[in-house]
Amino acid sequence: TIQTISFFCYLTERENNWGPFLVVTPKATLHNWQQELAKFCPTLKCLPYWGNKNDRQELRKVWSAKRMYRQDSEFHVCVTSYEILVTDEKHFSRVKW
Repeated sequence: TIQTISFFCYLTERENNWGPFLVVTPKATLHNWQQELAKFCPTLKCLPYWGNKNDRQELRKVWSAKRMYRQDSEFHVCVTSYEILVTDEKHFSRVKW
């Protein structure tokens, strides 16, 4: 976890690459990822992508190409599980992660 977060920090600070980055993790560690990102790299905004179908539909409203790929975007890291990724694959494939 910390190595990946460190790499994201490197990309943002040294390469000016603000993502978005996609983290696919087991369901049991979803909240942990969100907490660790806030703790070790608070400049990165995390989008916790889980919940029911309606919740996820609401979360996708910030997935606009106009608002992504820059420092002031609404999120830089999207954290989700493999199961949700497979379920919403058509939506994830529209974003250049």
